[in-house]
Amino acid sequence: MRLSNQRGTTLTELLVAMAVFAGFIALLYPAFTFFKKQSSHVSDKQMLSLRGNQILNYLAEEVKMAGFLVGPASNLSFCGGGISTVNHSDGDRFDTLDFLTSIPVERDVKEAREVTEGNYFLTLTNDFSSGSNSFSASFNSKSMQGSTRIKPTSESKGNARSLITFETLSPTTGKRVYEVSGISSENNVISISGSIDQTVPGGSMVYSVQRLGFQVDGDRQLSRVEWDADCGINTVNKIDFTSGNDNILGGVDGLQYEFFVRGADNRMSVGSTIGAGDLENLAAIRIWVLLKAEVPDSGYTNDEKYVLGTLQDPDNPQSPPITGVVLGPYNDSFRRLLLTKAVEVKNLVYK
Repeated sequence: MRLSNQRGTTLTELLVAMAVFAGFIALLYPAFTFFKKQSSHVSDKQMLSLRGNQILNYLAEEVKMAGFLVGPASNLSFCGGGISTVNHSDGDRFDTLDFLTSIPVERDVKEAREVTEGNYFLTLTNDFSSGSNSFSASFNSKSMQGSTRIKPTSESKGNARSLITFETLSPTTGKRVYEVSGISSENNVISISGSIDQTVPGGSMVYSVQRLGFQVDGDRQLSRVEWDADCGINTVNKIDFTSGNDNILGGVDGLQYEFFVRGADNRMSVGSTIGAGDLENLAAIRIWVLLKAEVPDSGYTNDEKYVLGTLQDPDNPQSPPITGVVLGPYNDSFRRLLLTKAVEVKNLVYK
């Protein structure tokens, strides 16, 4: 038998190899930790950006409908008092905004034929002639129930569900909003207070004038609210898409609005409030939202300042804002993201 000249790895060689490998891992670990942390930062920013864009897009879709078929009314009778189409309250951190808009009145669909024809909305069965105080429409008793339905003033506290309008009414002449005084399901007739001053063609849809708004609650959750039939404020749904289980984590840290008004010289001015006399010239509303991350970032200190508004000198970040507020520094471990979007309000400007 011939003996082989090959030999195995000695213990010393194995220990040296393990030491070299351990040193290599030790060198790579800080880089791995750094890139992992950077990836987490990017992920947090992406989540904040996603939340912010969802919120802004939701608000923009709602706000752009301000004054739809209502116009720039400055003293419309609503729930026993006068109200403007757009109403704004300036807050230290959280502004509130609400507005009047019009929504088609839904009807209770019974027959399959009505479903196939898409006949879901309340329409006039004949012309609503100028000077008349009532019109005929196809409905039943259930057609006046639900959030988009109408009720006579006598059946509700105030008139949060008794104001109606029609899309064929002229935006510049005559009255646009009428109050329902009675509904007769026996002959399908709806009566209004006073008389209409423009003829509405048969087949026109009936719209319910409603008041919608946005507010931030104690848990910093942004919500859409509406005024129900008894003039109470009802939270319809949460707009912020965080869990909201803990008022320390996530949520909205700031919400501000500013208003762009076109002057007599056709120049645009910006302000933090809107007056009743400015509604006809209100061209746009800018929304500012400051979002807070849901989880803290260890090793990070948020020492930034966030300007929710337009600076007096756009080229100087240290200049005070014309509108809005400056928030921060918070000096905590939560990352934040400031987003803004301008929304045209074409339903208010008739020029």
